[in-house]
Amino acid sequence: MEALNQSKAAAEAANQAKSQFLANMSHEIRTPMNGIIAMSEMLELTGLTVEQSSITSIIRESGSLLMTIINDILDFSKIEAGKLDLERIPFSLIQVVEQIADLLGPRAYDKSTHLSSYVDPEIPDQLVGDPVRIRQILANLVGNAIKFTECGSVTIQVGILGWSGNIVTLNLQVVDTGIGISDEARERLFQPFIQADGSTTRQFGGTGLGLSISRALVRRMDGEIGVESTLGKGSTFWARIPLPICSDQRKPCKDRLAGKRALVVSGNSILNGILERYLLFCGARVDVLETTASPALDQKIAEHDFVLVDEDCLSLANVTGFGATKIVVMLPRSHAILAHTVLVTEHFPNAFALLPKPISRQTLWDVAAAASGLASDYGAPSSRSDPENFPTHDISYQPADPEFCRENGTMILIADDNRINQSVIRMLMERLGFAIDIVGNGVEALAALQKLDYGLLLTDCHMPEMDGFELTARIRGMERKTGRHLPVIAITADVMASTEASCLETGMDACIKKPVSILDIEKIVGQFLPVALEQRQPQAPKKAIPSPDNPIPVPKNKPAPDLSSLPVLDLSYLREITNNNDTAVEALLGDFVHSIHALVEDVEQNLAGGDIIAARDAAHSIKGCAQMAGAMDLGAIGAKIQDFLDRGDVGQATAQMAFVRPALVDVTKAIALVAKP
Repeated sequence: MEALNQSKAAAEAANQAKSQFLANMSHEIRTPMNGIIAMSEMLELTGLTVEQSSITSIIRESGSLLMTIINDILDFSKIEAGKLDLERIPFSLIQVVEQIADLLGPRAYDKSTHLSSYVDPEIPDQLVGDPVRIRQILANLVGNAIKFTECGSVTIQVGILGWSGNIVTLNLQVVDTGIGISDEARERLFQPFIQADGSTTRQFGGTGLGLSISRALVRRMDGEIGVESTLGKGSTFWARIPLPICSDQRKPCKDRLAGKRALVVSGNSILNGILERYLLFCGARVDVLETTASPALDQKIAEHDFVLVDEDCLSLANVTGFGATKIVVMLPRSHAILAHTVLVTEHFPNAFALLPKPISRQTLWDVAAAASGLASDYGAPSSRSDPENFPTHDISYQPADPEFCRENGTMILIADDNRINQSVIRMLMERLGFAIDIVGNGVEALAALQKLDYGLLLTDCHMPEMDGFELTARIRGMERKTGRHLPVIAITADVMASTEASCLETGMDACIKKPVSILDIEKIVGQFLPVALEQRQPQAPKKAIPSPDNPIPVPKNKPAPDLSSLPVLDLSYLREITNNNDTAVEALLGDFVHSIHALVEDVEQNLAGGDIIAARDAAHSIKGCAQMAGAMDLGAIGAKIQDFLDRGDVGQATAQMAFVRPALVDVTKAIALVAKP
């Protein structure tokens, strides 16, 4: 018996040593791979010949493929060692699903495969779980579906399987029309290093770890995963996962489109079904045509408020009887920018908007509302930007007189070390008719406060030399002698409740989150410096843009790329604070590019040099700076790095740096397109 126990202990030790070896090796390989991928991407942005560009692209793609394999091995080793921890945080389900569709959509369309997603609107959007791991599960399933579907469709569907108290069991399905899987292969499909057969490994590549990792993750979430398939006809992978719902829910407005009539013209029956269900949920009456060869088509179009036309039905342009009916053209996201100046303006010179595919639920609702002539006060949060952070504000005010404000105590002091944050807050304040001074840190803020009695201080929490916490403590110490109380408001990119509590404990009066909205500022000034509101003089508002934030407006005269609907760069916030001033938006984006590259280098250098505090502060600045500029994905990566460094997990923070450079390159390319004349 003793010999058996010794053998068991030795086997367990060997297994643990193997897992530790895999983890260490994959971690060590990541460092040089990060350099290869990052430098190849930077090289692609320089002036290269066609042949050089092709070679560089192969290097980048090969490096990215190898990084995927390394990530799989690292996750697998963590699972085997029992060291894979799951988070339990609030997250948006529709955002997770549509991010995967956005990410993998271009890959699908390159293979002439239609990728669509549908999330039952009855599902509460705010759930509690690990969004990173749920995203990983979906990415594995959808990536496999695209890989094994040469021409056809891949559809992500999320429905409700059942309820138990405040826990909803989700039924996540990925349905494809690909090569299918034999009965024999299905029995071993979720085992590690296994694909359907040896030939698929050679033909399609991959480690065979993705499904094994997905199964382990689903089981850790108390769920189950499986597959149904018919050889030669396609597969349906499903995962049933129970998740708690958040008590604070923002529900879509079911009757938003009540009484409106929509016509969908598309040869894609799956897309038609998704559009119909989404529009019906909002109360619209929907008709669907899968062909333009319909009698009395002119009359049918005229009976509707708007028409959604898919790219495969552009022959509809020959129809003349549109009248007041708005036309919305649906194009693949990868083509929506480059193709619209030729394709859409040629066929539909009077098109109302473009709707990128894969279709975003909220973008669809927004476009439908705008095309129906409804106001731009949409009833549900966008999957790509939170309306609480990006509210509309149509009134602008005349610039405040700084000298008058200094004399009557309504001058506002801003302390922030980030260049783009300073530019954004200046534009917000100027549009709202407030006079401000801006300084770069707490030391400069104290010096300014000793020269002038400001009416309000807005300060970033993390700044060099003296941060917002120490600055507030110094101010409160000085006020014990003077008896005066200066309202101090924290502006922070941290969303944790503990951050707000720390601000209040330090002596701050309130805390607002980045990206800061116009209504946030107006509310704070109205609460703590109401006289500044009373002295403002409104000026005539500019003409409102009829299209909503996300859709890409079709140019009438000079075509110009517009990436506002793309997840890599959401311009809705910058457009809001600049009152749709394209020149100001481009100036802010220029400041962002200048700042963000330096911040990324700061994180890399400080991590390499072991200065964790400096690396953490730079990651925090990346988060705030990117969120201000609308680079939400890049901001999320910065937030992840900061979070790991706050917990002292340098290894995980370093691992996250693999995602920074690719995201930065995507954002830089998007900005270059926006800024082109």
